[in-house]
Amino acid sequence: MQICEQISGDFTVSQVIQISGSASLYYVVKSEIKANINIKMKKKILSTLLNGMFTHKNDAVMMRNGCLTLCQFSIPQDVVSTQSASKSPSCTPTNKVAK
Repeated sequence: MQICEQISGDFTVSQVIQISGSASLYYVVKSEIKANINIKMKKKILSTLLNGMFTHKNDAVMMRNGCLTLCQFSIPQDVVSTQSASKSPSCTPTNKVAK
C-alpha cells in the first residue's frame, strides 16, 4: 500500500500512473485491509488522491477512480482522531446571545 501511495505521490504529472495508482488505492481501501490502516496513512492516501484529482481534473477516469475511492472512507471519522477532535473548537450552535 505504501508503494502505491508513494508512486502516486511522486508522479502527479503522469496521468497514466495517477489513474493506475488511484485504481490500486481503491482496491486496497475497499478490501479488509482498510481496518488495519491508521489515521496517518488514511490522511496520506486522501492527500495523494486529492492531489492527483486536482492535477488531472479534466480526466473523467481519474475523477471516477478518485470519487469511488473517496466513497470508501467515512469522512471525517476516518481522518480525525479523538485527540485532535477534542482540541478543535466546538462547532455546535449555542443559545447564548452576544452582548
